[in-house]
Amino acid sequence: MRIATLTSTILAGSLWLAASNASAVPMIFFGEDLNPGGTVPAGGNAQTARNSFLSNLTGVGNENFESFGNLTPITGGGINVNFPGSSGAITANLAGSDGGICNQTIGGNVGNLGCGFSRFATSGNNYLQNASNMLLTFSDDVAAFGFYGTDFGDINGVVSLTFTGGAVEVFDVPSTQGSSADGNLIFWGIIDTDNTFASVNFTASGGSDVFGFDDMVIGDRQQVTPAPVPATIALFGLGLAGLGWSRRKRQS
Repeated sequence: MRIATLTSTILAGSLWLAASNASAVPMIFFGEDLNPGGTVPAGGNAQTARNSFLSNLTGVGNENFESFGNLTPITGGGINVNFPGSSGAITANLAGSDGGICNQTIGGNVGNLGCGFSRFATSGNNYLQNASNMLLTFSDDVAAFGFYGTDFGDINGVVSLTFTGGAVEVFDVPSTQGSSADGNLIFWGIIDTDNTFASVNFTASGGSDVFGFDDMVIGDRQQVTPAPVPATIALFGLGLAGLGWSRRKRQS
């Protein structure tokens, strides 16, 4: 097993770019807005990170969960969502041990979790929420995955994403921790054409935090456009300081 950790400290208002060997490092996109007021701030850190992520992709779709009814659970067999791929639709099954779809104008309880509590939709009225474990499995390997997240880390829960495919890679979402993160908005995305993946498993430390997800995007290898700098890691830290991220990779 080989474990590698890469950490960066970002000064407010800065954009950190680190180029590495094209066969070693994926592109990571991250932005966070504290106190966004239940919406996506135009030109904010999260939107800027998402726009940069999307600028490297072509012909991809966006899942905002508006086609699902309020309080649709993801427990049991989960739900299926479809994304356009380069050679046909890619189906993704989304299943979890708790949670489901919430309509922010109606609310209620789904999968043993109450809707609301500073989580919100980033487009439309529906969003997905989960607390402990969630698995997203794709019908075809993909090379890009990104999402908006809300209310990350206000009860000191760190979300980790485990990608499985040719290799197993684990990433921690570097969201702010503590009460200042209440109602925050983040965007997290990855593009990795060297290690495409068949599934993403979401886990959370702490066991008491609940997280909101919306506007998920995936892309296969052919939908990734050439980046200006090969295998560049982009971390957006506008308005943040002392932000770090880690990458741990285990060859399967």
